[in-house]
Amino acid sequence: MLSGEPVCCKLMWLADAKYGFFSAWSQDQSYPRISLGSLLSEVPSAMKKTAFSIRTWLLGAIVALLLLTPICLFLFFFSGHVMGEEFSPDDFTRRRFSYNVVPWINYTLRGIEYDDTTPVLEQTLVSDGLISPFRKTGNARKKWNLIYDTKTPVSLSSDFDAAVLCRYLDLSNPDGENVWLAWNSRHSKLAGEFWPVIQELAQNEVYWAIPPIMRQALSLEKESDPVFSSTLSRAAASGYIGAARECQEDGDHGRAIKLFSLAIDHQPSPDAFRGRAKSYRQTGDQEKSLADEQRARFRD
Repeated sequence: MLSGEPVCCKLMWLADAKYGFFSAWSQDQSYPRISLGSLLSEVPSAMKKTAFSIRTWLLGAIVALLLLTPICLFLFFFSGHVMGEEFSPDDFTRRRFSYNVVPWINYTLRGIEYDDTTPVLEQTLVSDGLISPFRKTGNARKKWNLIYDTKTPVSLSSDFDAAVLCRYLDLSNPDGENVWLAWNSRHSKLAGEFWPVIQELAQNEVYWAIPPIMRQALSLEKESDPVFSSTLSRAAASGYIGAARECQEDGDHGRAIKLFSLAIDHQPSPDAFRGRAKSYRQTGDQEKSLADEQRARFRD
């Protein structure tokens, strides 16, 4: 019996259930005489049962709510809170970010908050003119590469390209002084050649070629080195050629042409010209492909 039924229906239901009133009538049988008072006496007990079931349901709902609320709050503040840090190769700035998401559906509840975390070294590189600052032109936007975030396991985020460079930039000596600030002071003439190459490699996302160059620079004992410039150019060209060949394997010949061109700017080699010729040929530019083949043969 439903709690929303009219009283008359309840009376009919009670009469039939207790006395077989309507069942007997439907079968044209005699039925006992009953009074209205006896029927009404059954109504309160039925209503009590209905009220009890409602109270039980409400109590269960309240208990479930009390149990689920702490769990939801935990998921929101811990599982749904994301933090991390990014690096911009355009001016070597860093920033820390944080935001909240709804777990599992990855819906951002509010905007991302940023805080500048650029160390002294990177600020000094810009102020001393050793790397170029970012200048917004047209629709150009500053590029950001991930250093780490709390969604990614530490074992994986430590291998992020920008994270590797930042670890080298943060190197310090036993006295706690940044080694590159000391290196710049000791090798002031070489610093003007060294840092622009590092920035260019980072801007073109050839991060993996940077650590060997930085280790080579730290190994210098003299204030100036006549072969450092050629070593720097050769290392940069080798990095660009390696990255360009990976792009060719992935079918990205547009980017491969750009990287081979950068390699040629640092050190015009037959390998760089032949590699660029191949990508020109794949993009349908036969004239430039033939020209690069001739340049390669000239340098053999």
